[in-house]
Amino acid sequence: MIQMSNRLGMIALLVALVAPMAPVAAAEAKTPPLLVRLASIETLTRQFFLLAEKVNRKAEAEQLKNALQSVTGPGGIQGFDPSKPIGIYGSIGPNGLDSTGVILVPASDETAMLAALKKLAGVIGGNLVEAKGKGLHTLNLDQSPFPIFLRFTKGYCWATLKDEAPLADSALPDPAKLLQAPAGSVARLHFDLAAVPENLRITAVEALKQSIAMAREKAPADETPAAKTFRLQMSDMMEGGMIQFLKEGGALDLEMGLDEKTEDLRLEARMETIENSSLGKAMEAMGSGPSIGRAVAGYGKTLSLSSYVMLPPDLRKAFVGVLEEGFAKAKNSDAGDSEKKMIAEVIDAIMPTLKSGVFDSGVALIPSKKEGLHTAALAFRVKDGAKVEGVIRAAVKQLGEKLEGKLKLDVATYAGVKVHEISGNDSKAREMLGDGPAFLAVRNDMVLITAGPEALALLKDMASVAPVTGSMMQAELGLASIVKLGDSNVPKELVRKASAKAFGDKAGIDRARIEVTSGKGIGLKVTANLAILEFLTMLDPNQR
Repeated sequence: MIQMSNRLGMIALLVALVAPMAPVAAAEAKTPPLLVRLASIETLTRQFFLLAEKVNRKAEAEQLKNALQSVTGPGGIQGFDPSKPIGIYGSIGPNGLDSTGVILVPASDETAMLAALKKLAGVIGGNLVEAKGKGLHTLNLDQSPFPIFLRFTKGYCWATLKDEAPLADSALPDPAKLLQAPAGSVARLHFDLAAVPENLRITAVEALKQSIAMAREKAPADETPAAKTFRLQMSDMMEGGMIQFLKEGGALDLEMGLDEKTEDLRLEARMETIENSSLGKAMEAMGSGPSIGRAVAGYGKTLSLSSYVMLPPDLRKAFVGVLEEGFAKAKNSDAGDSEKKMIAEVIDAIMPTLKSGVFDSGVALIPSKKEGLHTAALAFRVKDGAKVEGVIRAAVKQLGEKLEGKLKLDVATYAGVKVHEISGNDSKAREMLGDGPAFLAVRNDMVLITAGPEALALLKDMASVAPVTGSMMQAELGLASIVKLGDSNVPKELVRKASAKAFGDKAGIDRARIEVTSGKGIGLKVTANLAILEFLTMLDPNQR
């Protein structure tokens, strides 16, 4: 195991040494503009074998380990310490090419590692010049136009390219503080865009403007004036957003983690904006607010999905323009007078919602008490729901016999909201929701539809639901429940066995979650347990 760990460590060292990155100005300074952290090779090796076991590839993992050991030899790479994390840090110089950087390779024995590097240099072409005392060692490689400087201190081999200044004693940070991370962290990346020199950001902005200008000229042949306005507004918003990001963007942080005890896997990404920047304020307003969709989605056990997006004012105006142009065509269609009247009433009812620029919706899927079936709910925000309710009633009155047996008004009243019954599901819907009717209710701020064995009872619970704080997107999927729906391509008995083996009676390990948030930037978080990977592997036809 240690031999494979050391081999991987040397590979990381050789790759990083040829990459131009940048130095840190002071030893105990704040987080460097660029920071990469990898867990120790011992940790990475354990996690690799854990993943291999979950996907039924343990034998192949053992073969890889043996192959690496045959290359490194029984003692592994001399002097490498596989118990400590690996790191890279730096910053960007004003000319780009003057950027330099430092890599931290954990070292347990300076003499042994220098001997290994000297041997390697002889094999690939080059030489190692060892310093006397505590000075810098110099590694010269035929493939590199610049020397590589090495210093051994604080339990690490510190390496940099071209310029030895970053390895001055006063410039070296405390590696324990620099590479600290939450438990289970596999890899972390931090990059502060605000630390990029202004001249480089200006150059990037100009290049971006030119690319977007070229794209704006490519218009569809049949583009209408309103569609063109909307396309250009979208282009302006994207251009403005990207330029603002280049000008006002802050830190970008990525992290992947795996808790070896709980076997929970997580992936997080976060892009911050500069404090009080216009970009940050716009992003915060766009994807957060009181959400009806989130409140309804919160009922979901098998599936919970919600989204909340508020369009910026300029884009909202252009979007409405496109809709109005399309609706004008619909009103002037060849339909009869009664149909035209109905179309006009529908448009009049939904326009307040569309003009608001707020798109708020939610879906919930809940296991039914009846085996193999589910009850579902769909909700979306509306403005002036009374108009929507009026259109429904007018349609029933106008269409009369055409809706007979399909839509029944006022079958119940909950929290002052009238409930209507909808009959007729397609075959696929019946497989999931059963043969019962669906129900529709329109509140002044919400349209709610439920279907399934407990549809009416669920609608009763949701009729008075209050908005809760929502995010741009939030989803949660319960595999142990959803697999009960079955799949024609996978035998149900196999699904049940795989579910029992992977999930057992451990609560929550079948759930995968994803969330996109905004507010002083934008973030993404994905979490799942390795049991899900094990479950999906057992359903793979190649694994049966």
